[in-house]
Amino acid sequence: YTIMTVEWVTSETKDMKVGEEPKLKVWLSPDEDDYYFKGTYRSSNVSVSGGSFVSAKKDGDDLEVTIKINPIKGTYNEPEDAYWRESGLGKARWSKGDSSSGAYDVYLYRGNSVVKKLEEIKATSYDFYPYMTQKGTYSFKVRTVPYTSEEKKYGKKSDWVESDEQYIGEE
Repeated sequence: YTIMTVEWVTSETKDMKVGEEPKLKVWLSPDEDDYYFKGTYRSSNVSVSGGSFVSAKKDGDDLEVTIKINPIKGTYNEPEDAYWRESGLGKARWSKGDSSSGAYDVYLYRGNSVVKKLEEIKATSYDFYPYMTQKGTYSFKVRTVPYTSEEKKYGKKSDWVESDEQYIGEE
């Protein structure tokens, strides 16, 4: 057989994300007139490398096969807009990046020293005020991290994003 056409079932217009298992359709055509596709095709008699068989159906003389590709490996996008909320001291916020697990490592700093580490939290804000107990200039760093065991197989931690500084006086 010869591969005649390949088409994404997963939308071509959207970016595929880390861990996603996109599908595609492959149209196979017999190499010669003496050959043809007959019988039933299923996972037990179709071999796919780099993915898994989903379904097959005849399309005239051709065979249309749908395949699910192995999950996409890659690095998560870093969070966006890491900042301190104006409505109160110590209230850190950030936004999800385009490709996010929804889990984050967030470190609070006073100058260059780490004050508090939060790992794999499922939130886009945190109140650090209870840990801001000394006079100084505070900032935080946040990065997207894989959370589930499945995400840890395919996704890598993003780069860190640093907030602006917030000064806490002695009073």
